[in-house]
Amino acid sequence: MKMVRSALLVMMAVMMAATSARAGFYAGFQIGPNFPMSSGGNITFFNRNFDTGNLSFATGIMLGVQGGYDFLGENTGFPDWVKYFTVAVDYQYNTYNINEKHVFINVGNFGTFATIGGVGGSQNALSFLGIVKFPLMESQDYPHGRLFPYLGVGPSIVWTSIGDSTAVNVGIVVEPGVRFMFTPQISGDLAYRFRYCEPNFSGLENFKVSFNSSNSTLVFRVNYHF
Repeated sequence: MKMVRSALLVMMAVMMAATSARAGFYAGFQIGPNFPMSSGGNITFFNRNFDTGNLSFATGIMLGVQGGYDFLGENTGFPDWVKYFTVAVDYQYNTYNINEKHVFINVGNFGTFATIGGVGGSQNALSFLGIVKFPLMESQDYPHGRLFPYLGVGPSIVWTSIGDSTAVNVGIVVEPGVRFMFTPQISGDLAYRFRYCEPNFSGLENFKVSFNSSNSTLVFRVNYHF
């Protein structure tokens, strides 16, 4: 809940800044299927490293909100070329259920099977996006365009939880998509989002698990433009 409150406070700050310009601010709700993947799995056991290969995750669901500001060229103090840019703050929650996997660990004359996964988890991510957009279908009713292919890129703070283990990491988000204005105030986005980070979990004192985490998400977003 603390992370959700922080995300909402940041979005309120963006909204207050945008309201003074009387144009450009939007807020949206997003949902979509999430496909977690991993590579480079590694176990550190009594200072020895063991490669676990790729871990397997169940397909899940993504929920979230986004608040942003479209720089419009006609706003006072903005040159015309800024109409191609948007900044946004994005909060995303996704399930992160890892399938059970058994890995053999051999230390000297001692060998055992370690069980990884088999428990539910989740991820929360707060992302800061810089977006380049290309306004198309400009008209009298839609002077800034009605159709917007776009590409968003930015850093993300990712909280990963699997069972009783947690990790906090900095990742990166890339989102190509397209926005369509249904009305001057209501728009919809269809996008693909890729997010990457490298969680590192410390369990027992001499037992650590790390891997490269990536999520592919099909994003459906509905926005209200103030």
